[in-house]
Amino acid sequence: MSTSQTVKHHQQLTQLYLALSQCSQAIVQSHDRQALFEKICRIIVDFGHAKMAWVGEVNPETRQVNVAAAFGTGLEYLNKVSISADPEQPNGRGPCGLAISTDQPYWLKDFQTNPVASLWHASAAEFSWKAAAFLPLHTEGKVVACLSLYASEEHAFDPDTQRLLMDMVANIDFALDRFAVQQERTQYQKSLLASEQRARQVMENALDAIINMDTGGFIIEWNKAAERIFGYKRSDAVGRSLAEVIVPESYREAHNKGLQRLQHSGESKLLGRSIEITAMRSNGAEFPVELTIIEIVSSGERYYSAFLRDITRRKDYEARIKFLANYDALTSLPNRNLLNERVTKEIENAWANDSQFALMFLDLDHFKDVNDSLGHRYGDSLLIELTKRFQNLVRPEDTICRLGGDEFVFLLAGSGHDVAKEVVERLLAAVEQPLVIDQYQLTVTASVGIAIYPDDGLDIETLQRNADVAMYRTKKESRNGYRFFSNQMQIQTTRHLQMANALRQAISLRQLEVYYQPQMDLTTKKLVGVEALLRWQHPQLGAVSPAEFIPLAETSGLIISIGSWVLEQAVQQIQQWQQAGIHDICVSVNLSSIQFRDPELPALVQRTLHRYQVMPQALELELTEGVALENPEGAVNMMDALDLLGIRLSIDDFGTGYSSLSYLKKFKVYKLKIDQSFVRDISTDDEDKAIVIAIIQLARSLGLKTIAEGVETAEQKAFLLAHGCDEMQGYYLSRPMRSEDATSFLLENQ
Repeated sequence: MSTSQTVKHHQQLTQLYLALSQCSQAIVQSHDRQALFEKICRIIVDFGHAKMAWVGEVNPETRQVNVAAAFGTGLEYLNKVSISADPEQPNGRGPCGLAISTDQPYWLKDFQTNPVASLWHASAAEFSWKAAAFLPLHTEGKVVACLSLYASEEHAFDPDTQRLLMDMVANIDFALDRFAVQQERTQYQKSLLASEQRARQVMENALDAIINMDTGGFIIEWNKAAERIFGYKRSDAVGRSLAEVIVPESYREAHNKGLQRLQHSGESKLLGRSIEITAMRSNGAEFPVELTIIEIVSSGERYYSAFLRDITRRKDYEARIKFLANYDALTSLPNRNLLNERVTKEIENAWANDSQFALMFLDLDHFKDVNDSLGHRYGDSLLIELTKRFQNLVRPEDTICRLGGDEFVFLLAGSGHDVAKEVVERLLAAVEQPLVIDQYQLTVTASVGIAIYPDDGLDIETLQRNADVAMYRTKKESRNGYRFFSNQMQIQTTRHLQMANALRQAISLRQLEVYYQPQMDLTTKKLVGVEALLRWQHPQLGAVSPAEFIPLAETSGLIISIGSWVLEQAVQQIQQWQQAGIHDICVSVNLSSIQFRDPELPALVQRTLHRYQVMPQALELELTEGVALENPEGAVNMMDALDLLGIRLSIDDFGTGYSSLSYLKKFKVYKLKIDQSFVRDISTDDEDKAIVIAIIQLARSLGLKTIAEGVETAEQKAFLLAHGCDEMQGYYLSRPMRSEDATSFLLENQ
């Protein structure tokens, strides 16, 4: 995950924590389910985790799902949608209907294409909804509604987000139960006014414990729910003091004083109010209950009805929400919120005592491969086991934090450079130790970046940013290691950000230009082609090296648009040269790994050639052997598709990576390009000579041509010619040239 993606993910989780808090407030403030549903939908959308949210209630008779509340963009969708909770109906086999009928949440990251949501694909595309979540809501354990969320990003509902949303749903379920209980209490009071028989029916079917007691505090009625909650049969409870039966001994004195007040004055602060107290079961176990006491006057007699609800689960969830506000759900490590608190305190201590502390960012290398190949369960187990190892390697005063995903932060209190170095080396060694999970032995490594207070920052933001910069430098340069932050890193990071922003506008501002370097047949000395090479001249940054901006284009997602632009420039140049009388010149264009994996590549090439009326034989596409071997089977399929169009392919930088001869035979390529690193010293280095000769002989045995790049001297040229190399390019022939200069060169040397 890139830095920007990580920051965005943390921001999303922070917003979701806030939404969870707002949800709890809405539950307290809402007096009925309709008001609650409306507030929940608004909270989810306002906090940015969905474009639209709606709650559909299930009609128990028709099983139709009817809109109860909604908020966000695309509400007109709800005017035409028809959803059933009956899986026998076609519109009941969608994600919302199935979430209700199976009582399981449905998470879709591909709402526009997932076959389960086929009836709604057109609407999803119309409103740009890519991901969706469908979460069943319950009353008394039964599904009564579904909360549906629609987001514009595919990965909006990752595992961390799913856990938090399920906690939100649990809170909503508690609220729905509470509304049901309140309705029962109201119904009970109304029934008392109507008839005792009807009141008894309500009492016996109530979910809450209903205990009637006389003015002396003795139990006169005890319903079935009271039997279930407290563990006493009706016959064992009636006639006994309420305090003796359900009030823990430590609270009985306060209970008795309250009862005496009620007996003497007929007034109590408790009457008609809901409060939370501690109650006791028949086995002596204490537990939290919600208590409401009402006064009943019937047939001239006065008594009291106590409604008690076991809120153990609610309290557990409240504790969990409080825990999640400061701790990670998977590892139970402190999260970003608690880390920030502790870093702030450490800054205060270090400032007061003129001391140091270290902040270390640790990111696992290629952790995504574990999740992708084995599944998130194994990835989670790996994180939990590593957490245990980490906890054994730090002091009690240190803090380990999990930011999410595979990212950990270590706050080493009162520690400077030497202690941080010692700790990080122990951590890296611990990470490298194999982990056995089920039948799999997993071995991973980590990259760490370290910032020291006060040298590398005086505030949280600066320290975290600089530790992050150092960590990404480790990933870029080596992985499985660590780097301390330096000012040079900051300079390079600033330049990187400048370049990333500038590159987005480079095409429109005409800062990019294609240069051409000629290629010559060594035997005939005839020009046979040119290689198209991209150059970037920025007004402030100057001439930016392709080695610097091409990787940036790949990581920023710009390589597809830039690569398409280069292809078009090259094909247009072929057309212009042919119109100027320059024929039999093939232009080679480099492909990045991302371009080569793009399924639209063959269609793009075909459209571009057709637009400029250029024959496919005039175009050559180059890819490195590393790109080809990332996914050999996929490479074979892509090469076959391009070969069908008549496009010639060559392998660039051959010999610098791991070559698979079995796949090389299958690849539809016609030329191998010998990397300049081998050509540079062939006049003096026996090893390079041997490698170049081996590549030429290998190519010849496979029926392929060879071209050497980076040829700068007559000696290099003579060596290549003597050993059968077919073509060459390099400064000995010509430097890369602008279009107009290349045109003149080709005309002069035809």
